[in-house]
Amino acid sequence: MADAHRTDADGINPRVVFDRMFGDGATAAERLRRIETQRSILDAVTIRCGACRAGWVRAIGIASGNTSTRCVKSNAASRSRRTGQREPRRPGHAPRHSDDFVEHTKLMFDLLTIAFQADITRISTFMMAREVSYRTFPMLGISEAFHPASHHQNSPERLAQLTRIQAFHVGLWSYWLEKLRATPDGDGNLLDHSLLLYGGAMSNSNVHNHAPLPIVVAGGVNGTMKGGRHLKYAENTPMANLLLTILNKAGIPQDSVGDSTGMLTEL
Repeated sequence: MADAHRTDADGINPRVVFDRMFGDGATAAERLRRIETQRSILDAVTIRCGACRAGWVRAIGIASGNTSTRCVKSNAASRSRRTGQREPRRPGHAPRHSDDFVEHTKLMFDLLTIAFQADITRISTFMMAREVSYRTFPMLGISEAFHPASHHQNSPERLAQLTRIQAFHVGLWSYWLEKLRATPDGDGNLLDHSLLLYGGAMSNSNVHNHAPLPIVVAGGVNGTMKGGRHLKYAENTPMANLLLTILNKAGIPQDSVGDSTGMLTEL
């Protein structure tokens, strides 16, 4: 899923996403058969990778002006509760594309929630805005496009403007967190059983500096992660350390990822 421009490309238009999830006129049996097929494929990949020994993994992703990825772990018991139990509730009609950025983004979050609730997928990424997006924000009273606004030249006024845009993106993401929290899942809710990574690729966008990188990690990961904390790591700690930690929390033990130097034990 990508920046919310009007297009029929896969993953951008909500109607295309809807049809990929449910099919056009598919019966309940056909939808369940599609889920089982997808589950079998993921099982095969999981076994080949030696992953998920204790359970299954679902991964989700999002970005506030940039991109990010997030993971969800569901244990074997949770999988058993879902298997044969959930027939995805197909909405009455496919959603229409909206040129309103807020409406479009929330609609995509709604589709993601349905996909996880119905166990149609456990892996997804979502880009709210591209790195060089020229979207403007008239709803915030800001006429300058996002990318030029990110080159603030250390002007206090322009920094305040960029902060408002970024806070707006975070607010949209919080809509999805509350949506997940309100959706029952097994012995809790979808947020309890999720690991979500939110952020971007820039620290100081004015000079294209990517460190220190601000990142938000949310979700209970089946009770294995404690929230409500601000963690600051040593200078030049590789972002790959966080990705390595996420994989291990998701039940996919790895020795390294990219240029990682170790796991973040505090997470």
